[in-house]
Amino acid sequence: EILNFEPPVHALYELFVEKGGQRISKSRGNVFTPQLWLEYGSPESIRLLMLKRLNYTRVVTPSEIPKHMEEVDYLASVYFGEKEIKNERERKHLRRLYEYVHLLNPPEEKPLTISYYTLIDLCGVIPENIENRYDIIKSILLRTKLLPKNFDESELKKRIEYATKFVRDMGSEKKEKIELKDVERKTLRVFEEKLKEEMDSEEIQTLIFETAKENGIKPGDFFRVIYRVILGVDQGPRAGSLIKLIGVKKVKEIISEYR
Repeated sequence: EILNFEPPVHALYELFVEKGGQRISKSRGNVFTPQLWLEYGSPESIRLLMLKRLNYTRVVTPSEIPKHMEEVDYLASVYFGEKEIKNERERKHLRRLYEYVHLLNPPEEKPLTISYYTLIDLCGVIPENIENRYDIIKSILLRTKLLPKNFDESELKKRIEYATKFVRDMGSEKKEKIELKDVERKTLRVFEEKLKEEMDSEEIQTLIFETAKENGIKPGDFFRVIYRVILGVDQGPRAGSLIKLIGVKKVKEIISEYR
């Protein structure tokens, strides 16, 4: 009051630990710095780590980054009224938390929100070295309606950059297998067996159609199975071109998990 200056916000916290509960300390050599976190996640996500539960031990590992990125997006949905919270006290708490992770200066309009796990899945299968990689990922997200019509391109590029670095350095998160019917699993297995390295994109596209028909599945339904198994979404660019782009060997490895 004397200095006429806004006092700092105090945050009390307990230990930082690894996932197994082991203390993080310099002497143990298991230090995980804020700078490293910010290679893979936004400043808002690390602020959330610090502020969402005071007086609690924090687990600080790379696997926590996608969770906190998703949680910041959830808070944005609450703050801008897209997510209904019936408990008024809880709603106010979540709105206030969103304000804190933005240093009490939240954006006036809802920023881009998109699943970090979805980006990890896409960045994990679409090679880094192709010239139009960003456009391909953006196209997939638009076709599956995971992106709004109007969005900040720079923010999407930044999020793809985060996910790309995460996959490159930490590896892809283990995807949860999708549920397949027996006939879908069988058809997928037949497709994998017939898929060859020397095939071009048109031959692969034709193979998908023929394999579906031969096994009593509507081609459109089998294409959705292909996209869900490879990308984790229901749609994507032309399947034959996509498989050729990712690489036949890589696609066969992904499909083999559904044998």
